Amino acid sequence: MIPFLPVVSCINGLLGGIAPVVLGRGLPSLRRGLPQLSCGFHATVSTPGFRLRAASSPFSSPKLHRFHGGHGHGHHHLERFEGILKDAPEKFQGEAKKRLRDFAKLPWEVSMSKEEAAKVLGSYLGLRDLEPATVLNLDVDQVHGILDATTNKGDTNLEKALFSYADAVTTKFFGDEIYYRGIVEFSNVCQNDCGYCGIRKHMHEVKRYTMPQEEVVEVARWAFNNHLGNLMLQSGELRTPQRNQYIEDVVKAVRAETIAMDLQRQGKDPKDIPADTTNLGIAVSLSVGELPIEEYERWFKAGARRYLLRIETSNPELYAMLHPSTMSWDYRVQCLKNLKKVGYMIGTGVMVGLPGQTLRDLAGDILFFKEIGANMIGMGPYITEEGTPVAEEWGKVFGKVDKKAHMNKMFNLTTRMNALARITLGNANISATTALQAIDPMGREIALRRGSNVLMPILTPTKYREHYQLYEGKPCITDTADECRKCLNARISMIGKKVEDSVWGDPPNFFNQAVGIAVPHGQGSTVGVSARTMHTWAQQYSTASTPASSPVSAQAVPATKAAAGSAQQRGPSTEKGSDVPRVNIGVFGIMNAGKSTLMNSITRQETSIVDSTPGTTADVKVTLMELHDIGPVKLFDTAGIDESGELGAKKRRKTLSTLKECDIAVLVLDVPRLMHSTNLPASLHWEREIMETAEKYQVSPLLLFNLKGMAASSPSSLSFVSAVRKVLDPLQQHPVMHIDLHDTRKNVSTTVANFLQDAAAHSKKRSQRKSLPEWALREDALVFMNIPMDAETPSMRLLRPQALVQEEAIRHWATTVGYRMDLARARSSNPVEVQAERTRFMRALQPMLNHPGPKLMITDSQAVDIVHPWTLDAAGKPLVPFTTFSICMINRQSDGQLELFAQGLKAYDSLRPGDRVLIAEACNHNRITDICNDIGMVQIPRKIGQQVGKGVLLDHAFGREYPELDDGGLGKYKLALHCGGCMIDSQKMKARITDMQQAGLPVTNYGLFLSYVHSPAALQRALEPWNLQ
Repeated sequence: MIPFLPVVSCINGLLGGIAPVVLGRGLPSLRRGLPQLSCGFHATVSTPGFRLRAASSPFSSPKLHRFHGGHGHGHHHLERFEGILKDAPEKFQGEAKKRLRDFAKLPWEVSMSKEEAAKVLGSYLGLRDLEPATVLNLDVDQVHGILDATTNKGDTNLEKALFSYADAVTTKFFGDEIYYRGIVEFSNVCQNDCGYCGIRKHMHEVKRYTMPQEEVVEVARWAFNNHLGNLMLQSGELRTPQRNQYIEDVVKAVRAETIAMDLQRQGKDPKDIPADTTNLGIAVSLSVGELPIEEYERWFKAGARRYLLRIETSNPELYAMLHPSTMSWDYRVQCLKNLKKVGYMIGTGVMVGLPGQTLRDLAGDILFFKEIGANMIGMGPYITEEGTPVAEEWGKVFGKVDKKAHMNKMFNLTTRMNALARITLGNANISATTALQAIDPMGREIALRRGSNVLMPILTPTKYREHYQLYEGKPCITDTADECRKCLNARISMIGKKVEDSVWGDPPNFFNQAVGIAVPHGQGSTVGVSARTMHTWAQQYSTASTPASSPVSAQAVPATKAAAGSAQQRGPSTEKGSDVPRVNIGVFGIMNAGKSTLMNSITRQETSIVDSTPGTTADVKVTLMELHDIGPVKLFDTAGIDESGELGAKKRRKTLSTLKECDIAVLVLDVPRLMHSTNLPASLHWEREIMETAEKYQVSPLLLFNLKGMAASSPSSLSFVSAVRKVLDPLQQHPVMHIDLHDTRKNVSTTVANFLQDAAAHSKKRSQRKSLPEWALREDALVFMNIPMDAETPSMRLLRPQALVQEEAIRHWATTVGYRMDLARARSSNPVEVQAERTRFMRALQPMLNHPGPKLMITDSQAVDIVHPWTLDAAGKPLVPFTTFSICMINRQSDGQLELFAQGLKAYDSLRPGDRVLIAEACNHNRITDICNDIGMVQIPRKIGQQVGKGVLLDHAFGREYPELDDGGLGKYKLALHCGGCMIDSQKMKARITDMQQAGLPVTNYGLFLSYVHSPAALQRALEPWNLQ
């Protein structure tokens, strides 16, 4: 007898939704103790799989199940499925009949026709005559708007349309066929410590295992004999030479064995292997983590063709919260790009319902799938695993909610995400994940009618399966083969789906990506109008109800009231684009004032460690979230400003640097400590420094008096608050709150949130500056973007300034044209090459030259020396106006201080050898100076050397911070050259400008500089669109 022969194991949950498997003879007699194939699946991304043979059934026709408008009650279901249930196991029959009687409508049925769904969705999106099953190019705002309307606003009609429309798109590309992928969890040994995972490195109670190679090959033999077409080899991550060799050997062995079996099945010589083995044997997929590209190439050569690497979230900050510091979001993305480069079909996915996750994050996930070119997508609700850090955080955030009700909400949200992925990507493979089954016994059937087309049976032998538990309640551990076979026959027939034998199930978009239609933000569209009303998952689901206003005793005293209402504008503004700026809110004060307690109250989770030990907060803690009426915010919890010693000085420097980039500074005052002071002004020394720094950088301060057990309305408290205000805020112009942050009897979180919301409306630094001149943001305008690309250009996306300019123009109804200039040919010493590039450029420019409305060219700064002369007529007059991406960005990031940067060029004219120049960039991209003319490292130094002389001393500062230049370090420079600042926020940029002005340091910008050093006429042209000389 074969020692490890898998048999099919059915899902314990009722109506689990998987196709029947035609088993080999004698399998029903196998004992429960043998390895089994589980119909449940892992809570990871789906990849295409294999298909199994469906039993024939009168209910397998798609016409019977595509639309049921409103049939009768449960007894009608029993009559419809009587023929199917009679052969099912008795246990399944009993449960099925009971549940069928409970439903007036089967939960997986689509309750709206595809035509009506197209009308409803089209009306919402502002698309007239939308054809059913049309793929849509939704942007992040539109996805966010749909999620918000269906999740927070209860738009059930839109939700029905969403599910029906997604089902129609699925049918368009896949018919009623389901792809299967069999998973073999060959090892649970892992060197990572992901905060949510049940087999993470520090789960010491987990019994570790690695299957012998022959066992994996035996499972592959069984899978092939039972008409499975795809095998996913999955494990924990272990980056050792031994593991890498093991994987190569297993891949080769599985491919060799199943190819030979396939040839033999066809009556051919198994030793006569053809050169092309595509679709022979079983397709091998891998899910083994982050490795160097050389390993990916090695396994591809061995025969693997698909690779699953979950991103978990497209928000890098949220990713960092979930993973140890040794893991990088950027590196994970790079691994996905490397896999695609090697030739793999790539799969990825996310978890839905993580603590701190917002609807905006989820909308970004959908766009990430599209931008990365995912062929296989899998999304599952986050389910806790006891003993993991994220589960502990989940308990703190959601501990008081009805967990079952909460998970049902996450189930529905996950299926909405599946539907949106289907509508947006069209013909990618999307899985109905096992985690859905863990929440709802019919979870996968429902998902298969809401955009999914892949199921993932688990083939791991039974003796290992219990040791690969990634989350609580993982289904499908023990059913006999005979029970499962009959159960599966019933399940697949009930939902009207079908499967085929022995196919690989390649995702169609790997070969031909579905092309979607553009979805404009029409005037009648409701998309994005209230797209940012999601607070955080904690706020949304922490209690059944939340007080609408703060308690009277917690007296929030804003200085002024916000103006009620706002004027309606035609079309959305840039604030609703993908680069909506965050409001930066910092929490400041001395040690043990209650800063971290306040931070935790705002976020409704233990974001910061709270302890009575002075100096517990060692560095700035950054948290991203959303607040009602404010939108996205960035919160900074800072170290106590009064700590002594060298370490204290470093913390203080970092705290004050953080204060510079805030819109709002919440100053927490320790009331009991201050009340014991005999010299109040002296005791408020550090608080006065915070207030003075805030004033210097135009940060709006808020005074929060932490009462720490004192009564808010007592005469002594009120008198003391007044005395402190006279010292810190003599004009009494800043909002004040006095509250006990530790008072569990009051809803401190809501009170503080309302206080922040009122204050945010009056922030001095909030900017709505656009990247383009207003005159170019019109529906009759044309924007031509000249985008050279070099070795430093990232793959699969535009640079951030380019993407922002394009989105802003399109969002305001302008037409955009993109052109890639070949700078090497344009600057060639061969006149033939130069003329060829110029001819190509002018041909692309012709529609703009003929355009009757407003027109503007935006060029990369390094191409000004080509663009300027090529866009002059024979008389030397400009054919078109132009500016540069860098100039657009610095105008936006500096809140319109472009003239300041233009004036900074005067200092360039006075430079002499021996003078020192600072070249500052806001990012830390990989600079390939040996093969690429990097602007900051190569082009600008070369220009300065050519025009001023080689004696000018150049310093470079890259990244968000340059602490070595604080405290007077900027004073040694004669001029600063700054990039567009696209990788820092506007608040940070304006703080840098203030620092330079305080130091008397003139500053200019890359785009202005490169235009000027080419010719003053080029600079004049670059400034004219902004009405500057």
